[in-house]
Amino acid sequence: MRMPIPVKKETLFSSANQGKMRQIYDLVLYHLEEKHVYLNKQLDLKTFSKLLCTNTTYLSYVINQRFGRNLKTLINEYRVEHAKQLLRSSHLSINDIGKLCGFTSRSTFYLTFKKIEQQTPCDYRRQQINRNKITYAESLRELNNIATKKTAL
Repeated sequence: MRMPIPVKKETLFSSANQGKMRQIYDLVLYHLEEKHVYLNKQLDLKTFSKLLCTNTTYLSYVINQRFGRNLKTLINEYRVEHAKQLLRSSHLSINDIGKLCGFTSRSTFYLTFKKIEQQTPCDYRRQQINRNKITYAESLRELNNIATKKTAL
């Protein structure tokens, strides 16, 4: 039985394949930014590569080279960004937000969020609420100053 000759990654991903790499990169961005595939709880390298009609080796290589991280980390970063938007703009429970963002459990959501943002989702929401209160109070003061100036004229 003949053993297969190992192919060096340098050969597999030569300059001749740069067009394919760019195409995969563009597809990854499209599916993350426009299709929000990161919300799928089952999304993994195999599933994503099937969706993009490529193999796992190419996809993994492109994500590592172009994004500087692995697929799991990339997906979790998108999920946390989506969660931050929901924490700022909705009154949904934190558990519901975690589920909506593709996390399989409350603990995974909290751990991932804290790892990326250095604070819990609860702390993040509280901080955003306080920030909004300060902005609102500043706006009221500004309006009061404008009204005072107009009456003085």
